[in-house]
Amino acid sequence: MPSVFDIAYRGGGIKGAAFVGALEVLLRRGHTQRRRIGTSVGAIFATCDACGYTPAEMTDELQRTDAEGRPLFMAFLAPAKPGGPLRGAVAEALQRAAGALPHLTERNSRHLGVKTLGLIFDGAACSDQPFRDWLSARFEAKGVPPAVTLADFHPLLNRAGPAQLTLVAADITGKECLLLNERTTPKLPLLEAVRMSMGVPFVWPAVEWKAAWGPYRRQPGVESDLTGHLVVDGGLLSNFPLRFLLEPRHTQDAGLLGPLAGAAKPLGLLLSDADPVPDFQQDERRPLADRLPVVRLGSQLFDALLDNGDAESLRMFLPTADEPKVVCRIGTRGYNSLDFDLPWESDEGRSLKALVNSGRDAMTRHLARLG
Repeated sequence: MPSVFDIAYRGGGIKGAAFVGALEVLLRRGHTQRRRIGTSVGAIFATCDACGYTPAEMTDELQRTDAEGRPLFMAFLAPAKPGGPLRGAVAEALQRAAGALPHLTERNSRHLGVKTLGLIFDGAACSDQPFRDWLSARFEAKGVPPAVTLADFHPLLNRAGPAQLTLVAADITGKECLLLNERTTPKLPLLEAVRMSMGVPFVWPAVEWKAAWGPYRRQPGVESDLTGHLVVDGGLLSNFPLRFLLEPRHTQDAGLLGPLAGAAKPLGLLLSDADPVPDFQQDERRPLADRLPVVRLGSQLFDALLDNGDAESLRMFLPTADEPKVVCRIGTRGYNSLDFDLPWESDEGRSLKALVNSGRDAMTRHLARLG
């Protein structure tokens, strides 16, 4: 019998492609969503789903390439253009130095020089403009104004019934986990909320909170002015936000999520590096000689540190015996968060298609456990 779920989407960069397969199976069986809460790539897919994108449309998006035939999402790791003649000259010098490194193509050595410069002077190796352009176009394609606020998006989401979208970000100035939705930050543009949630430190710039976005409302009558605060990837403080669905205080009248009409079962979509991808054997993994070392190292460190806080909180609200009924573990072993150059298909088996199939397999097994 079809069920209504409150779903938490874990962060994990490009590994989030697996969500498409999981959602495909879930929706094909007639199940629906009420609350959606996501971190980083989980915020992206939760938002696209909330905007009305079907799994088939998301699959089409994963298969898109640029004019040169490269995976579309490689553009998200494009370096920012150096400003001014001095920075341009420094970038050129770094490019020449990078050109001496083995296995680097001319394009990658050029990007390495500019990214190194951006990392040193701006604190981020890559520009966020390609992502902003891509997400704005996705909004427009579904009739959602690119500048829509969380308050204005909420009634659009609720046209088919009670629903809520919450995105998780990390305020590194205030050292606080932020839950961004129509209750806590009604004036915040949806695009900015997604951008904050996916902003991996040192890869993309931190987002500076603007006064026009209003205060952060912790509960009715309790607000904090975040103007000037720097906000980054929510995974820094809560990469798997299932705990916010399980801890009762968050869904009460004074909670950050608040009450919502109807009943739903909690479901956590966990991208798990401990579990294999069915269509990919670990020993088939190809070398990554063309990867920017600082970005790759940052990705691995980020993955290793993300889930500690969430795991401790979940133990308080999710008995071990109940975990298989609530958490759908999707295998992503052998993939890095910033592998944005993954093709849709590959003879080696390591591909976006394999991740989507891993999501299908995991959700099929999860629903079977639920009966």
